[in-house]
Amino acid sequence: STQAKLLSNYLNIPYLSTGELFRELAKKDSEIKEYLERGKYVPDELVNKIVGEFLKREKDLILDGYPRTLEQAKYIEEIGVNIDFVIYFLVDEEMLIKRLLYRMVCPNCRENYNIYFKKPKNDELCDNCNIKLEKRVDDTEENIRKRNKEYLEKTKPLINFYKSKGILYEVDANKSVDETFQNLISIFRKK
Repeated sequence: STQAKLLSNYLNIPYLSTGELFRELAKKDSEIKEYLERGKYVPDELVNKIVGEFLKREKDLILDGYPRTLEQAKYIEEIGVNIDFVIYFLVDEEMLIKRLLYRMVCPNCRENYNIYFKKPKNDELCDNCNIKLEKRVDDTEENIRKRNKEYLEKTKPLINFYKSKGILYEVDANKSVDETFQNLISIFRKK
């Protein structure tokens, strides 16, 4: 999400974070809430239905966290959405855990913080809104490992699918936010 936000600003293209979207929907939808609390992904059929509505309305959009499965990628093609670039961020599991386990989010502006990588200036308050930051309830080490295992299993066919189309680009995300972003935008500068 951090890179999607930066890229959105850099390219002046709106972005859609399916994670943020589903966390917002979980406040009103007990079925979605149950998936998230158990550290599970929302089923493809439901994801496609919800995200498909956005895809039909928006011409240019940066997708963050979608598609995550081959079924979702095929759905995008079925509804006639053209994908220009697919970015696959490579990150070690221990680095991923450190980033997610110590993540805090502003409930107002949705800005992310982390005690290791992006500390707020004033303890646990958002730098922008001065509101107390929240920790996501699903960001436990067990849930993070479970989500990552499921992600790797479901994403491998998707990676091969987009690689065969020549639109998959890998970015080392073990580096700092700034270094990762510079590597990311170098892809767009070349195109």
